[in-house]
Amino acid sequence: MKSLIFATWMLGGLFLLLRGGTWLVVGTASVGVRLSWSPFVMGALVMGFGTSAPELFATIQANTAGYSGLALGNIIGSNIANMALIMGFAAMVRPMATDPFIWKQSVWLLIATAVMVTLITFFGIDRWFAGGALLAMAFYVVSLMRNRQRSLPYGMQQQEDPRQHVRVLSTWGWDGVYIIGGLVALMVGADALVHGASGVARLWGVSDTLIGLTLVAMGTSLPELFSVLASFRHGEDDLIVGNILGSSFFNILAILGVAAMVSPMEAQPFLFSHGVVLFVVGWLWLFYIWRQRFSGVSLLVVYGAWLLATLYLSTGS
Repeated sequence: MKSLIFATWMLGGLFLLLRGGTWLVVGTASVGVRLSWSPFVMGALVMGFGTSAPELFATIQANTAGYSGLALGNIIGSNIANMALIMGFAAMVRPMATDPFIWKQSVWLLIATAVMVTLITFFGIDRWFAGGALLAMAFYVVSLMRNRQRSLPYGMQQQEDPRQHVRVLSTWGWDGVYIIGGLVALMVGADALVHGASGVARLWGVSDTLIGLTLVAMGTSLPELFSVLASFRHGEDDLIVGNILGSSFFNILAILGVAAMVSPMEAQPFLFSHGVVLFVVGWLWLFYIWRQRFSGVSLLVVYGAWLLATLYLSTGS
């Protein structure tokens, strides 16, 4: 009986993830067309920030409860999943031509990640550094807004606009319903799927450690993953890149800044995952140069190796 209940949770969560991803992409693309904004900017501001909401609340809650290591681990783990799992999957399925503006965003993300790891390792994050992170986030948003109308890939002429097929909803109200409904469905669906899968795993005797490192860790990335799948179906490549980069910036600047502003974080020793997050951001930067499926496959391999290594180190076996 319990297996049936957990299976129902899993199927219900999967359905909500599929529908939520579609609704979010349709609503975001519709607003982008109305405003003549870049798909990348819409993906970063609406989808990227929206799908990072679970990390925001989880990180603040963990930090205020005194578990700063857990809060920082949530941020780092989320960015590793974003760039190695989600972007790796996207690159493997279909390499994407991108505007040089997007390539520059990955460079800034690498710099921001390196600064974050340095502060975490040697200094900690006090309210002054938190204020700096929030200020950097504000500059990032301003940069996006200044480039909000770069709607075509580099070198493409207006008559080749790939967005002319995009479905525009009847009213602004419906745009909001699709976006908010999509975000809610993604969050609820991810939680339901993880709850059901964890229940089934426990019935099969799988350890809580393994469940936490796999199902729960990947569960926070399910909204991004399913929004990527929906973007593929609608031909919105730049929404995918904007979603991943925007979410990653939001994690290390806005979420870290807000959490540390509420409760400063002490310095943490340099960990294996700190090196991995730097590596995957650097590899992501190379991905924009090479644009090869090999990069996507490599990122997926790195993510799998990171999971296995983390499990090994956590169990000490």
